Amino acid sequence: MARKKATTRQSAATTSTTQASVKQTLTNQFIQVAVSITALSLSLHVAKDVLTPLYGGVATSLYLQKASISIVLASTMLPSTWRRLSNIQDKLLSTLVCLAPPAFHYLASLTTRLNDPLFGPVIVYISVLTPITFAATDGLRVLNNNRSQTLKALSAIGASVLTSQSQKLWNFIPFTRIISPSLFLIFVGWIILIVGDTMHSDRRRKLSYKKFILPILVTVLSLSFPPARIRFLPYTTHNGLLRILSSTPSITGRIIVTDDYVHGFRFLRADHSILGGVWINPRYMQKMDQDAEFILDKEGNKLGDSIYSAFVLQEAVRLQERETPHKNALIIGLGVGIAAQAFMQHGINTSIIEIDPAVYNAARENFGLPEPAAVYLEDAREFWEDLKKSLSGDGIVAVNYAGVVGSDSSKSVYLTLKKAFGQCRVFHDLDPSVSKEKLTSDFINLVFFCSPLSSRSLAFRSAERSDYLSSYLREYILRVLPEREVHEDLILGSSDKSDNEDSWVLTDDRNPLGRWQDEGALDHWKVMRTVLPDYVWASY
Repeated sequence: MARKKATTRQSAATTSTTQASVKQTLTNQFIQVAVSITALSLSLHVAKDVLTPLYGGVATSLYLQKASISIVLASTMLPSTWRRLSNIQDKLLSTLVCLAPPAFHYLASLTTRLNDPLFGPVIVYISVLTPITFAATDGLRVLNNNRSQTLKALSAIGASVLTSQSQKLWNFIPFTRIISPSLFLIFVGWIILIVGDTMHSDRRRKLSYKKFILPILVTVLSLSFPPARIRFLPYTTHNGLLRILSSTPSITGRIIVTDDYVHGFRFLRADHSILGGVWINPRYMQKMDQDAEFILDKEGNKLGDSIYSAFVLQEAVRLQERETPHKNALIIGLGVGIAAQAFMQHGINTSIIEIDPAVYNAARENFGLPEPAAVYLEDAREFWEDLKKSLSGDGIVAVNYAGVVGSDSSKSVYLTLKKAFGQCRVFHDLDPSVSKEKLTSDFINLVFFCSPLSSRSLAFRSAERSDYLSSYLREYILRVLPEREVHEDLILGSSDKSDNEDSWVLTDDRNPLGRWQDEGALDHWKVMRTVLPDYVWASY
């Protein structure tokens, strides 16, 4: 009888131990899945962070979510023969995650040479994210073992949706240039390794120090290459051709100030777009007057004219024929501050609205922008809505536009401004003798000048020497301003005159401009690749 009771107690204890072991195993598997999905989600965020300066925001985001969802679905639904990675899952995933940042950067730099902003990023995503996803979803494949295809499909869909939607959460982490998403991903790779190590048996834990040798080597390798490599600003690139003065992740992208020693200018870029620049090579910095003063940066270095003449073209607002000269100016969207500086030099009370503080700081520190009368670091959309109300009766608005003359977007912007202000004239910054065919086929800069004048037509006086501020570029642009005009028929195209122009006016209910800009962004990317060589874009 006593033996039977002892046997019963032993059986109960064994059952209890087995249940506890099964429960612990399931808990470990769920923890593994949670950590792995977190790493996969962060890998997608790092992919976007690394590729955006190389491909631009539109091209980078176009297929990222579709590619990630497809890879997660395919990996989770793999047949049972591909089911297990056994005990190497944590080591494999940790290694792949730590190698991801330099892999993203290297492959992105390589694929940009294909000159295809659509499929270049896709090649990078498939190459880097596929092995990471396969290792990250190993826990799901284990949990799905012996389950129905319906449950497997549901778990695959849940994992893909969770991975995709969790991208928004990473935007709330205040990443900096030092604590970047790439460095954080390497840190997560070590968390994967440590969590996996603690889940193993005591026998394996005694030898666990050996599994840290490879991750240490991989981490050192990752930290030796961009984008995880930490460099103190300013620094000169390894080829000695560029000097990166500042590189700041900000609300409109990564804001970078670079000295290009080969071309002899300093420029400001937001991801893959150049916001402006100035010449720094003395060869290109001659003044019309020998005693003319130069703009100086915070270090006291002399700065030359703008590398883009479109920003000088905006200064033609001062040439508007009116009874008294303009006394106040409002700049919406600063760039490097070329127009703002000119207005201040002419004694105009100048205020600035700029959505990105990093752009304003770069203009002040690296491009010699004086302190304006007022600065508003916020979104300017509400100001646009009330702009006409605040504009004087004979005031003038200059709107910079980059695109193709005669395109839907140029026609829509022109008719919207014309309806809002009454009168508009458009000018380009190319050679005055440019053909109509080139104007209507190339991606160029235009400036729309608009005014609510009702008593007379919008007209511009001839430029004088004092308007040039001793700049040969200003003379080149402003002296022949009438020859730069783009006539209305080129902008409106060959559309039927009976077309309802109101249907092209942008409103809150109808605003396809964002879609048009996205389409134009891919063409703009190709143009930018011809402006500067590959190594410049890869250095940030």
